[in-house]
Amino acid sequence: MTSFVEVRPFLGSSDVQASASWYGEVLGFEIGEPIVGPGDEWLWVWLRRGPVGFMLNLHDTHEHDPSADHVHPPPTLTGSLYINVDDVDALAAEIGSKATLQFGPTDQPHGMREIAVADPDGYLLVFGQPIS
Repeated sequence: MTSFVEVRPFLGSSDVQASASWYGEVLGFEIGEPIVGPGDEWLWVWLRRGPVGFMLNLHDTHEHDPSADHVHPPPTLTGSLYINVDDVDALAAEIGSKATLQFGPTDQPHGMREIAVADPDGYLLVFGQPIS
């Protein structure tokens, strides 16, 4: 059976450059070389912090094109993106002045201490560590 090597969520974004900047400034992600379209608009970019990676892709709703035969609503995710960290309290201190925590740090009944933050596109990022 083939081994899975990595997961890198591919997230739709309304403004790839602004979202990538947020991931870099708030969460300390390295920002890769973007694919740039007309007018220097960022269409795609990869992000990485240690073993955690994301890809951002411009989400085009096609609302501006009356000849489009389809319109895509803004991207949604019915769950959250969960990232294990080694010190959730230190991460809360690191990002607390740069972003609004949605909750935490708090101990959860499933044995994890967690914080959460929403990115510029509304994706909920939950960071957790086992309660020791």
